[in-house]
Amino acid sequence: MAANKNTTKAARELHLSKVSAMYCEGVPQYKIAEALDVCKQQISYDMQLLIKRWQKESTRKLSVWKARELEKINHLEATYWTAYAASRDDKSTVSKSQRVGQEVVTNSQKAESPSGDPRFLQGVERCIERRCKLLGLDKPIQVESTGVKVDYQSLTTPQLLARRNGMSWDEVLAMEPDNGS
Repeated sequence: MAANKNTTKAARELHLSKVSAMYCEGVPQYKIAEALDVCKQQISYDMQLLIKRWQKESTRKLSVWKARELEKINHLEATYWTAYAASRDDKSTVSKSQRVGQEVVTNSQKAESPSGDPRFLQGVERCIERRCKLLGLDKPIQVESTGVKVDYQSLTTPQLLARRNGMSWDEVLAMEPDNGS
């Protein structure tokens, strides 16, 4: 049963916020229906709508979080590269002459051409590894369970849901691919 067509948008959103709050507190759907004086089917419909909203919002937020973390990694990598370049610069000490009594004391000049501090390159490498993990560029991890190798990144949403609901890996992997996911 769909929402009452005579309700205002504000009333509908208030109703959904009550359903959401009670659901998040662990109240069963039939008790939510009783408390809000609607049928169980309405709460079921409301929950489907809320779950779709939550999924859409979390996907949006995940993209924002990934972008923020990627920018931090990019900045950190640039800092490592700058520090590495500075560690490769020629370093020299200037000699100074000083008259002490009748003697002239001279400090010699020493020039050094370092190859660069490898710790900075290790930092760059960590940034690259982290970025690849965050973007999913690494080879998918395969888990072996009772002789079945599973490539988690290639699983479809229906397959993941089926596995979560107790279906065996053999049954999940035998499922027809869903073109919509």
